[in-house]
Amino acid sequence: MTEQTLSRAQAEDKLKADLSAIRYGWRTMSHRKTTSRSFTGSGGHGARTSSRGSDEGLQAVIRDNHEENEDVSSLDAYVSDRAHVAFFLNSWSRVAMEDFSVTTVLPHGQDVDGMCRFLDRWARHLAAHDAITEILDELGDCARKVQRWQPRGAGKEWVWIGDCPVTIGHQGDKVVCGTPIRVYPGKAIICKGCGTDDTIDGWIVRIVGENHPVTAEQLVPLLKKKLGIVTTRVAIRQWVRRGIISATRDENGQPMTDDQGRALFDRFEVYGALARRERKGA
Repeated sequence: MTEQTLSRAQAEDKLKADLSAIRYGWRTMSHRKTTSRSFTGSGGHGARTSSRGSDEGLQAVIRDNHEENEDVSSLDAYVSDRAHVAFFLNSWSRVAMEDFSVTTVLPHGQDVDGMCRFLDRWARHLAAHDAITEILDELGDCARKVQRWQPRGAGKEWVWIGDCPVTIGHQGDKVVCGTPIRVYPGKAIICKGCGTDDTIDGWIVRIVGENHPVTAEQLVPLLKKKLGIVTTRVAIRQWVRRGIISATRDENGQPMTDDQGRALFDRFEVYGALARRERKGA
């Protein structure tokens, strides 16, 4: 299987990505004012909405899921997927607690957000666990189940591109700001620590340099601005596996990574590869 070829750092990265997708997707699901009237029943196609908080995007997803499986009510599928996600998060949380001698209290079995945060804290240890292939398979499936219920266009609302490198303070007492820089769609990119305001290109130059390779996370907002391509770091990894783009290689022909083991990319080569792909598909 694919996960068997991953390094420990890559396994940790995938695990964290899936947990993040589950956590943020679950919030979207949980905030809906859903009732049995909000779903298409097994006997008809027209989605009826409750009087509170109707959401056309969610209704479209529900209709699509119903049309894919005429034998299962959308409400039943929705409830089943939620139970599936909670069950496997709870199972692997218990494995982590027992195998790593965790002494803190385990989150409640229905606290999906809490279990995701718990597993994220132990991701580095889980990445070296004998059952990492099963962990990635099952949590990856959980992430897909959560994603299928997201309204069209829904997704993580921000992406982290690095920490602020701006030097602040007075002469003789200067320190690097170090505040995480998060990029939100359609918003100015302003450091919450020192107040520095810059464009996405400006921040990338500040963080990694003019021509230095970038991580998948840093590629996400760059691709949106340069090519109008909306993507995620998970999708970028899929492009690599499918040979659409490739990671930068060192003088020995080995893929380059940062100090956290994440693959690095030449942004300009990626722009060119995706632009060529778009032209072929036109």
